[in-house]
Amino acid sequence: MSAPGIESAPPAAQRLLELLAGKWVSAALSACAELGIPDLLAEKPMSAEELAERLGVEAAAVTRVLELLVSRAIFSVDRQGRFSLTETGEALRSDGLGKLAVLSGSRLMWDPFSRLADSLRKRRAAFELHHGAPLFEHLEQSPSDATLYHEAIDAFTRVEAKAIASTLDLSDVEHFVDVGGGRGTLLVELLERYPRARGTLLDLESAARSAKEQIDSRGLGDRCTAVCGDFFETLPEGADLYILKHILHNWPDDAAASLLDRVRSALAPDGRILVIDGVLLPPAYGDATRLLDLEMFALFYSARERSKPALRKLFHGAGLRIESTHELLGTARVFVLKQRGSAAP
Repeated sequence: MSAPGIESAPPAAQRLLELLAGKWVSAALSACAELGIPDLLAEKPMSAEELAERLGVEAAAVTRVLELLVSRAIFSVDRQGRFSLTETGEALRSDGLGKLAVLSGSRLMWDPFSRLADSLRKRRAAFELHHGAPLFEHLEQSPSDATLYHEAIDAFTRVEAKAIASTLDLSDVEHFVDVGGGRGTLLVELLERYPRARGTLLDLESAARSAKEQIDSRGLGDRCTAVCGDFFETLPEGADLYILKHILHNWPDDAAASLLDRVRSALAPDGRILVIDGVLLPPAYGDATRLLDLEMFALFYSARERSKPALRKLFHGAGLRIESTHELLGTARVFVLKQRGSAAP
């Protein structure tokens, strides 16, 4: 007798099977993004045979992947067998979140999760156990993986950067410093919106090099600088706005507090810090930040997402107070911080 399928399983088993099946959906999304299928379908609806010819794959094989994602409302298919993008599928294009999907299914990020039980037993990051080095050290040693990683983070940053720029009025800022700013996407968005401001980006060598290329290509080289360095050792001094976008969650509490203290010390009088991070809700809510927290655990072991009370405690311990807070995407929030004792607006 064959094993029961998801639909015929008892309710508890059915729920568990549905959860386990998540890996197949993620793998299909990543494969489609890597092959460029969403970009092809953005041109026009295509049959599996047309796609197969363009991609150099078998039509029957690609049909199986496409039909799975039809069932998840990523693609649709008409009576003539032509596949199209849905609204959700549009986000899988290479100019959307496609490169993030490619990273998610890559060996760089997928394979370490096979070491999750080992990570718990050995009290070390699954990423380091699998790849032999911590994430950022590995990226400095592997240019191809660094490109894959930074392009993926850049894809997500493009979405968040527009949300940040439209949420906050930063027209009074003279000097932005993006701490750990990656390829500079957020900083470029802000400098293009505020043409009188100047900017400095600080990151490790591979990221800073990519940032400089983007800054120069956008014609911003005269008022923006990309600096290579370790933000625990050196920070540009005297700017009136420092940005920490998804930086604190990479570090345990003691390191995150040390970084906040360094940034506070570097601030110009009456300067501000923007912290952009996910906010953990109670476990019963099942929010997306809870999933990201597991990613942080797999990548770094001691890194973590934090609840709002935990973030408040972290800010207070670094001599900072929350001036304002704003919802961003999902459960992510922007915290505008000032030194404690500075005048409230």
